[in-house]
Amino acid sequence: MPRLVLNPKRYFNFIRFRFNKYCLHNLEYFMNFAFLGSGEYPPIFFIGAPRTGSTLMIQVITDSFDVGYLTNNHCRWFGMPALYEKFYPKSSKVKKSSDYKSNKGVAKGNHAPAECGEWWYRFFTREPAYTPLKKMDIKKMVRFRCSVLSMMGAFKKPIVFKNLYASFRIQVINKCFPNALYIITNRNEIANAHSLLKTRLELTGSYDKWWSMPPPNVSDLIKLAGHEQVVEQIRAIKMIINKDLKYCGIKSSSIFEISYENFCDNPSLIIDEFEKFLDFNGVKVRRRDQIPLTFQKSDKIQINKKVYEEMKSYAENN
Repeated sequence: MPRLVLNPKRYFNFIRFRFNKYCLHNLEYFMNFAFLGSGEYPPIFFIGAPRTGSTLMIQVITDSFDVGYLTNNHCRWFGMPALYEKFYPKSSKVKKSSDYKSNKGVAKGNHAPAECGEWWYRFFTREPAYTPLKKMDIKKMVRFRCSVLSMMGAFKKPIVFKNLYASFRIQVINKCFPNALYIITNRNEIANAHSLLKTRLELTGSYDKWWSMPPPNVSDLIKLAGHEQVVEQIRAIKMIINKDLKYCGIKSSSIFEISYENFCDNPSLIIDEFEKFLDFNGVKVRRRDQIPLTFQKSDKIQINKKVYEEMKSYAENN
């Protein structure tokens, strides 16, 4: 009979996950008075389609400004990130300049910005991904607001959240934080679709298998060919963002749009404009590190050329 070999690291991660989900999650709600912030600063949320450069953008923003953000360290304690920040406040100050590298939205390093999906899934369903206000659980909404305010109290500075699934949660975010600010990431549609197809192939082994951010009409989209799916995925996400921003009556002054191409060509200019945007909305932040003058954009076709041409033709003619 084979011996059962226990992997200590996997066992520890399992225990930590359960501790976060069932202990810290509830402790955060009952201890919020110890960390609760005043809501002095509006929370800032990235929204946009996947593969539009949001990871690079938050790396640059967190290098350029003294702002709070969820790191890989915070996400290890996703049940109560404020607790980690409260007891390890120096973690926000020891951040080294980013190497501006990432893999499918994941940056390495304890102090690197993180999407922290498990923190979000404490309040929002995995499926369906789109959460209009009428589908939101009131108790979870209260806990979401409590968690964000707790982090504000611990960070004592504006917080930027980078998880593009927030694009599907605008109605709820607006209800909890009417003063929230939004960063919309945009990219040339063909380049964006190309990047999605490349990622699909790398992660699933197929251009036709769905990856990331399923919009409400995903059941119809998966009937299309892969090169058509990615184009319509981008369009559906943009439509939801525009629809929900309008539905919520969110002012244009609360929205900052970033073009990936312009950002790569002149990041300093975009950062200067972002600082003016924050200042206009009453958010005062300290500038810090210098950033690269430019970032390289890949213009090479990195997928099957026939698939690329089919995708390009579809995008241009539909």
